[in-house]
Amino acid sequence: MKLLYMFLEDGYKNIPAGGYYFDNEFQIELNRATKNITAITNQNYHNPFNDSISNITCIVGRNGIGKTTFFELLIAPLLWRLDGSMLEGKLHLLFYDQNADEFLIESYINDAHNWIFIVDGISKNLVKNKFQQDKYITDKNEKFPLSDNGFSVLPFQTSIIFHSLSPFDRIYTLIKEKLSSSSAQVKHYHKRFKYIGINQIGNNEVKYEHMTIVNLISLFFNENRKQIMNQLGYFFKNIELELNNEFFEFSVDLPDFNSFKGEEKKLLENYFTEELYETLQESFDFFSIPTLFDDDFFNLILRKYLNIKSPKRFILFLSYALQRNTTETDIIKIIDTFLLDLQKNIDIKDLFDSKQYPFLSRLITEKDKFLQLRSLTDNEALRQIVENKELPKMLKNLKSLTAKNIIDFNIYLLKNENEINFFRLSSGEKTLLSYFANIVGRVNELLDIQSEDATYNNLKNRTFMILIDEVELHLHPEWQRNFIKYINDFFQTSHVGIKFQFIIATHSPFVVSDIYNQNVIYLGDTDKGTKTFGGNIFDIFKDDFYVTNTIGAFSESVIQELSEFLYFLFVYKKAKTELNFFMLRDFLDWMYINTENKEEENKELIGMTERFLRGETSEEIDKYDKIIKNKYFVAYRNHEFASEAKKIIDNIGEDVVRHHLFKMYFYLQDSDQS
Repeated sequence: MKLLYMFLEDGYKNIPAGGYYFDNEFQIELNRATKNITAITNQNYHNPFNDSISNITCIVGRNGIGKTTFFELLIAPLLWRLDGSMLEGKLHLLFYDQNADEFLIESYINDAHNWIFIVDGISKNLVKNKFQQDKYITDKNEKFPLSDNGFSVLPFQTSIIFHSLSPFDRIYTLIKEKLSSSSAQVKHYHKRFKYIGINQIGNNEVKYEHMTIVNLISLFFNENRKQIMNQLGYFFKNIELELNNEFFEFSVDLPDFNSFKGEEKKLLENYFTEELYETLQESFDFFSIPTLFDDDFFNLILRKYLNIKSPKRFILFLSYALQRNTTETDIIKIIDTFLLDLQKNIDIKDLFDSKQYPFLSRLITEKDKFLQLRSLTDNEALRQIVENKELPKMLKNLKSLTAKNIIDFNIYLLKNENEINFFRLSSGEKTLLSYFANIVGRVNELLDIQSEDATYNNLKNRTFMILIDEVELHLHPEWQRNFIKYINDFFQTSHVGIKFQFIIATHSPFVVSDIYNQNVIYLGDTDKGTKTFGGNIFDIFKDDFYVTNTIGAFSESVIQELSEFLYFLFVYKKAKTELNFFMLRDFLDWMYINTENKEEENKELIGMTERFLRGETSEEIDKYDKIIKNKYFVAYRNHEFASEAKKIIDNIGEDVVRHHLFKMYFYLQDSDQS
């Protein structure tokens, strides 16, 4: 199942009306007025990707032209009215089930009646999946003729995963708003759609970094995925958990003896002299380092968060200690024993810092779950944890410890036989690994969710449509250059009947250079005719991304002004030494007044230009206006231009430009000013 074609009747925001191809296996013409769809098989069709990838399409265009908006057109047909119903009856999607040789249509929030479908001149059956009577049809494999009533919907074989790492993701906001709806369509959000981003859609969803860790570790314990990760050069080594020693070196300060007043002072003096009270402080100096997850580990965490800093709180602590030990008479021993038994007293909320108490209570009441974290460091035990899908819950417990800097958690990989810490990789490298890990993770989530719903039984020819916005975010150009190859290498599924279709919005010519031109959607302009696949990066950058130059705007302005001033000196010298006045007159836009006396006028022009360059005249100053405004003119009069010009030219990266400017520069070297 793959999306072939989208037809938009009216413009939507910045997206113009018209047809958009995602796969060119068929040349398609859709006539909304007559409701005719004509398809002609493309005899030259070729899909260069592996058998698990239906196709990869790129969306390109100037910044702000609507690449992200384009994804709204693809998500709205699944999450109805994401667009506020602006597209109702205006958006049509055509799908093709290659295995069944069957075409499906969705006319967004529309019954999709009366379409006439012709393929290669032969009338062909066109069907739909439908939504009816506020509930989904029970048998998802059943297709319906267009004559049946009921809104046409996205084919049930198709699920959507939207990936965006932008912190200003508009679609995230739209999805959040949509999910506040109580419509029946929204109830199937978790079964057909998943979001990957630095924001969270549902309150019960884990954060992006946590999700990445779970999915990354899971990849390395899946034999098929592990092999592909190894081919990319990454091998899993182990997980390490270590105590943060600084956390366990602390003192809990007692309130000053003289700060006790009234009844509190009387109670204190029943057990302590000032000297004995000072000795008690030693019981609250904790500098021993425990073993990870032994009893001392849990006890010391509880002691760190004792709340006894005020006289009132200390007297409360003392009363509980006395209640728990009625046989001992030595007050110091009574308190030491109580401190050793804090786990048994976790129910006494008043003993502990109120902000930390929820964490402390869970730490002790669910102690067995925290003790299980030790198994993360054993790769064979970790394999079982991954297979039993216990890893997310365990990492949630682990995070509660790492967030408080109680323990350090590290994942070690091997790359080129060198040990590397995943958390210390560059942001680009982590982003690259997260792409693969999180997409596979979301696919598996949807498969698990659908497997628990009888209505999804026996679905065949499933496609996961992966929408990626601004794929180049955080990726080094070399990672961008390899991205499509990595996708092709990585997304090879062993699941029969599962395919991927990628639709990627990008500003990266490196990504586009791996895509056939017919699978590039150009927004804001027409196809420039550049052969993108294996094409020259600079041509793609200039033509397909609609930039006016392939260099930075600042360097362009510097080079342009330098070139203009060099050219002025160049044509002036040509006129003076070679009597070639054409270029100088053309540059200054200076026509002959008397064509019969050109020689005199040329002498006058040379003299005036010499005086101008020396700053001795203001005659006809308007003729030199653009030179006066050139920033290098001041450097020339200060005899600094030659040195500055050479330094700039030496640093220009483009060979053709550098050589051209040097030719003019060296020509000027024997002039007085240079």
